[in-house]
Order: sequence, then structure tokens, then C-alpha cells
Amino acid sequence: MIKITILGAGSLGATLAYLFSKNSNVQIKLWDRSEDKIQDIRNKEFFPSPSCLKLNQNIYLTTDFLEACKDTEIIICAIPSEHVNQIIQKIKDLNINIKILLSGTKGIDNKTSFTMSQLWNSHFPQAKIIALSGPNLSEEIANNKPMRTVLACKEIQYAQKIKNILENNLFKVEIIEDIIGLELCGAVKNVIAVMAGAWDGFDLGTSGKGCLLTKALEEIRKFVELMSGSTNTINTVGGIGDLFITCSSALSRNYRTGLLLTKGYNIEKIKQELNNQVSEGIFTAELIHKLSLEKGFNFSICEKAYELLHTDLSKEQNFLKMKEIFINLI
Repeated sequence: MIKITILGAGSLGATLAYLFSKNSNVQIKLWDRSEDKIQDIRNKEFFPSPSCLKLNQNIYLTTDFLEACKDTEIIICAIPSEHVNQIIQKIKDLNINIKILLSGTKGIDNKTSFTMSQLWNSHFPQAKIIALSGPNLSEEIANNKPMRTVLACKEIQYAQKIKNILENNLFKVEIIEDIIGLELCGAVKNVIAVMAGAWDGFDLGTSGKGCLLTKALEEIRKFVELMSGSTNTINTVGGIGDLFITCSSALSRNYRTGLLLTKGYNIEKIKQELNNQVSEGIFTAELIHKLSLEKGFNFSICEKAYELLHTDLSKEQNFLKMKEIFINLI
């Protein structure tokens, strides 16, 4: 029996718990800091997000961090990027040994500019770190739609171990070695998705949106190259595939963030609209802006995302000005 711990019972953690629980040889401990959330899941036997996702019998729920992490073979991080440092500190304080760490978090650490795998590796160099990313909308997984994901690890055999547990006829898994490139694609596309949502919110049409995404793809390529990832990774489902769905689906939190900004919503109201779930593109836009200033990078679309996030579009003058900026982007 393979013992797996999943940290975070949000939509990502719930979805991963559901996927892994399909394997009868797996025991899952799903941890979350919120006692109310855990108790609600226990009572209803369904997850709050995705709401149609049932709690399978081989998923054990807990708010006890030490209980969750002890005597486990694989730890999966499904925590938003801005909280990962806190989780790392918890693990260090409790002296928990990490054998294999699977990171499903899409984002870049604001303090160090590390990808999530680099951040984990800097604290736990003995652990085998694997990244997961792809066009995998939680609602569609819950409704048993077919899709692929990508696992990246420098030591392929550890990614293969995860694949053997996770893959089924509806959820296929690809393996690559370029962990940095995969994580960067997953992080930057969230920023682009905010822009794509705003483009549709400004009602600028699908032809121009195609042009916007073509330019954005070049920005992703440039960013991956500058940060020492492989540009070949952009051609995987974790690159172009993930970019496409995140920029076109109303199920994407980042896309909806951009759309709601054009309706005059502020960030706090958007968070409420998204059931208090995090839009990673907000934090990544801040970081790319910071890197652009520090290193002299020039990412016009990502920079405009930063400007968009800091503009009150409920004021008509600002709305019209930002719409004109978007038109000039292509």
C-alpha cells in the first residue's frame, strides 16, 4: 500500500486526492489548516470545490499536520504559492523527512524568484522533487473528461513512479526532465490568462485575441530561456496546451479575474466571486514586474497585466484608456 499525503484541500488538493484515490493500492491523508472546511467535507462527503467531487473511502481527512506527514512515502503540495514558505517552515520545525515531493503549485516565490521546485530543493536537497502541470481544469476532472498532464523531474524514475499510480484511461501522463521550464510555463501563462480574460471583457474579438496570445507565447519563450529552462517544453501540453485552456475557459480562475476586472471588480471582490480561491496570475504579475525592473527584462504583455491589476476600471476614463492600451498591444 502506497501512502500519500496531500497538503491543501482546495480545488487542486481535492482533485489530486480524487485522482490518486482511484488507485486501490493507495492510502491518502488530505490535510488542511481549516477545521471548518475539513468538518464540512466529512459531513457532506463531497468537496466544496469542485462541488461535484465525492470523498472516496481511501481519503483520510485531518487538520493535524504532524499526523498527516509522518510515515508517508509521497508528499504532495497543493498550497497556493504565497503560503508555500509557511508549509516548508512547518515541515522543518517538525523535522519531517521528505522522500518524494510532488509540487502542483503554479507560481514563483516572491522573495527568491525561485520556481516552486527550486524553493523546495533549497530547503530539502535530499528530497526527490517532481513538478506537475498541464491543461487540467478541476471541474472537468471531477466530471471525468479526458486529458493529459505533465510530470517533470531530473531523475525520470521518480516521475515514472508517480505516473504508475496516477495514470488512468481518462487522465494520461507525460514525463519530461525540464522541471524549470514546465514550472515557468505554468506560472507565466496565468498572467497571460488574466490578460485574455480582460481582452474578452473589453469585447475586442477573437481575431485580435489570437494575435495577443501569439505575442504572449513569445514572451513565455523568452522568459523560459532567460530563466534557464528548455523552450522545447513550451510545445508540450504543459506549455501551449495549458496556455490555451487557461486563456479561453470560464472555468479558469485567472481568465475570470481578467474578465471581472473589466466589470469594475477590485481584487478583494474578485476573490469573493471565486469562492475565496486564489488567482495565481495576480502574484506572478507582481513578480515579473519586479524582475523586469531588477534585470531590465522587457515583457510588454506581462507588464500591462501588472498595470491592469492596479487600475480601477470602475471609472469610465480608466476603462477607456486601458482598452486603448490593449488595442495597441497587437
